[in-house]
Amino acid sequence: MVVSFRAFVAGVVGAALLILTLFSSPQARAEAPPRIYQIYLVRKGDTLAGVAKRFGVSVRAIRKANGLRSSRIRPGRRLKIPVRKAPRTNAACGREYRVRQGDDIRRIARRCGIAARALRLVNDLRPGQRLRPGQILRIPATSQHTYLPPPTY
Repeated sequence: MVVSFRAFVAGVVGAALLILTLFSSPQARAEAPPRIYQIYLVRKGDTLAGVAKRFGVSVRAIRKANGLRSSRIRPGRRLKIPVRKAPRTNAACGREYRVRQGDDIRRIARRCGIAARALRLVNDLRPGQRLRPGQILRIPATSQHTYLPPPTY
């Protein structure tokens, strides 16, 4: 029986992948890091290539994140833009946060890597409502996907 070199290599590689899959822990396979997205509202004259260049990501990455089959986009559509780095988070942000002197909702939300609107909603706060030092705020749980606010240009 004569086996070609290509077939032999393909068989070895396939067997190695099978072994790696079987012996890797199920937790390692199931626990993928959360994906971070920025939401972008498409404006008149935008192209997918232009949006990709503006955010420093590939057209392919944007298409994959949004399930797009073509590169055509229309004004008014919201696109998920994959972000390379997660927002900085502070170790002080767990399930609760104790307000310090000079804190405001936006600063706390940025520090904890969540949206200010979500923080207000969970704590039943109105926009512009002042916080008191020592006040305890509940920090909403993060989902598998994190969305950052749109950029200000």
